[in-house]
Amino acid sequence: MTHSRQGLKTTTDTVLGGRVKVIQPETGYRIAIDPMLLAAAMDVSPRCRVLDVGCGTGAALFCLLARLPTVQGVGLEKQQSMAELARLGVEANDFADRGEICSGGYF
Repeated sequence: MTHSRQGLKTTTDTVLGGRVKVIQPETGYRIAIDPMLLAAAMDVSPRCRVLDVGCGTGAALFCLLARLPTVQGVGLEKQQSMAELARLGVEANDFADRGEICSGGYF
């Protein structure tokens, strides 16, 4: 399904058998299998907090949070438009209690 957000045409797609929703631009870079592989390969202790630098639309972070329900995560994204899509993804995935997206500035 296509929507228009922040002047961008976006789609809401699912990964991990529908467990994770990703809101992403309709054109340009779109997620592939990389975020899922990254989230699956991370050795994370229960109840820890992770930082995803350059999180884009949040796909890797969301996959990790879906896999490990006691982990908290912060996504850091320089591009305001991508950070806004990631924030929408936090809400769409019901991760507001464990996920946060920060944006702007130089890092």
